[in-house]
Amino acid sequence: MKKSLYVVKYKERTIIISRDFAKARGISKKRLKKIRKLHKKRLKIIDRMEKADPKTDKVFLREMLQKLIKLDLKVQKLWNFEKSLSHLQWWRQVPHCNCPNPTFYGVSPSCPVHGFF
Repeated sequence: MKKSLYVVKYKERTIIISRDFAKARGISKKRLKKIRKLHKKRLKIIDRMEKADPKTDKVFLREMLQKLIKLDLKVQKLWNFEKSLSHLQWWRQVPHCNCPNPTFYGVSPSCPVHGFF
């Protein structure tokens, strides 16, 4: 079966890239392959985060969060968007986050991923 440029799979997770959006943004096949590669990295990082213990692996979880943020900024650039921390998509949708509202920018000080030590 031919691998789709618009579908990224890792284990049980799938990310679907909008074909129409990619065409509207003028994304080349080369860029689309780079976007897919970064999404696959994202899924692997999330998988590693899920396996971590939120009580003992806070440093690891926060390091993985930083990697996710860097990935998201690279993806923004590949989509021809201005790189902006205020437009991050994934930084709150991570394993072990216990912040009260995952779509709001505020974080809980006790969150093992976003909080303070």
